[in-house]
Amino acid sequence: NDRDKTCHRAYKLAKVASTSYHRTVMSAQEFLRGFHSALERQETNGRLMSESEFGGQREAEVLLDDLMDPFCLAHGARGQMEDILSQPHVFKTEQTLRGFREKMTGFLVQDGLLLSEDTPHALGWPWLFEVYVCLQAHQIVPKGVSRENLRSLEDNLVRRWNLLYGNERYRHKVIRPFYLQLKKSWIESKERPLTSSCNVEVYSVHDSTVFALLRELEEMSSADLFGVEGGFIPPYASAICLVLLKEDDGFWLHASFSS
Repeated sequence: NDRDKTCHRAYKLAKVASTSYHRTVMSAQEFLRGFHSALERQETNGRLMSESEFGGQREAEVLLDDLMDPFCLAHGARGQMEDILSQPHVFKTEQTLRGFREKMTGFLVQDGLLLSEDTPHALGWPWLFEVYVCLQAHQIVPKGVSRENLRSLEDNLVRRWNLLYGNERYRHKVIRPFYLQLKKSWIESKERPLTSSCNVEVYSVHDSTVFALLRELEEMSSADLFGVEGGFIPPYASAICLVLLKEDDGFWLHASFSS
């Protein structure tokens, strides 16, 4: 519509921030390339630099690692994560499933994909799931691994994340730094005419962060954003798009999820 066209013409600044993982930096870069085909790529000292018609040089800042990755030792939610996962009923379930994790880890060692001396007997759910998703994409899943095994990996990671992100206090600790950055941007946007400056901000983060943010948006809006009971692991290239719109009766936040 006309409003979308006006907003598109008004893009004057594109800010990109990523966690300090190479894959998330690449993800931010490819997102921008899809957003604007004239983007050129070069990487300097681990930082992504780009030139585009957005108006000169843009930099993908690596500044969100400690804020967005709850596994980071510096993250304020790490202690609470350990408390939740050490609850007796959670611990009992994990002990029951340890044999399955050991079996799935063993397949990787058996095929030479992991070195036995450098690999724990049972990899954690996030790492097992991520490794097998990559193997599945390249059609090199070890022999003996069934579709049911792969589905069970996802089901158990979803179970784990629902334990964590279903806890409001933990969820807020994880996404609060991200929310504060968004809030700052929204306040700045409200204070200046939308037609004179329209900022585009791209945050490249982890699937767990996307999961947590979807859970929070569901709580805020009572909407079923996943469309599946219990949710699912956001696939690679998933994106949440948040657009601040100005109407006659105030500001509205439009949220959409694609996967």
